[in-house]
Amino acid sequence: MKKLTENIRIVHVITAKIMMLSLFLVLTMAAVTPAIAGTKNNNAEAQRITGIQNRVKEIQAMNFRQLSATEKKGLKKELKTMHKELRNMHPTYVYISGGGLLLIILILILLL
Repeated sequence: MKKLTENIRIVHVITAKIMMLSLFLVLTMAAVTPAIAGTKNNNAEAQRITGIQNRVKEIQAMNFRQLSATEKKGLKKELKTMHKELRNMHPTYVYISGGGLLLIILILILLL
């Protein structure tokens, strides 16, 4: 009887490890999918992104001690608007397939 419960425990541990590995693989693919889908940039977006990068480099090169408080606020506001613009160009999404979602639900049911 003791040997039987030990074997059942080993089977449960192996099953849990396989499920965790498959969950890891599903979540990895879900994280990679947006990066692959987001690589299509048109020319105007690419030019705008390089323009924003150049402007940020210009702002970083400035001497902030010589600027007044209103100029500093203006630069901060400009950086925030550029950051929002970049986020709106490429929003972040996580795609989980139907099979992946089903697998996650099954793992949660088995573990809980």
